[in-house]
Amino acid sequence: GCLACSNSIEKSKLLPLAVEDFNAALVWKNFPVASGYVGGQDFEATSKRIRKVGSQLKILEVEPVDTHVAPDGQSAVCVVMFSWHTDRDLTVRKGIEEQLWKMVDGRWLIVEQRAPEKDEGEGLSPFIPVKPEPKEKKK
Repeated sequence: GCLACSNSIEKSKLLPLAVEDFNAALVWKNFPVASGYVGGQDFEATSKRIRKVGSQLKILEVEPVDTHVAPDGQSAVCVVMFSWHTDRDLTVRKGIEEQLWKMVDGRWLIVEQRAPEKDEGEGLSPFIPVKPEPKEKKK
């Protein structure tokens, strides 16, 4: 049998566990656990943002909606739906985000939380970093 193939299947089985663990940590405000899953160059900034945003919210539910693992098994995109309210405003909001996960040294790490490419009008997750409005660039 193809060892590499079975290996990547094994690794993709670990993905839902990592996704569940990371998102559960956000619900429970267990930021050290959440930070343990953060990878990428902006590790520090991402961890800080997650802690800052997460500490202001009461997350009621996190629901993985969809997962696409890349053919090489080294990266994946998970679409996740959050329900939350803030301490000041008890209106329950819902929002969605794409979580980009990468396999790093045999572990799944989240490297980006971003708005989905096609907006279905669900609203966005509070964890997506707000980008400054792009200035018009002349090419």
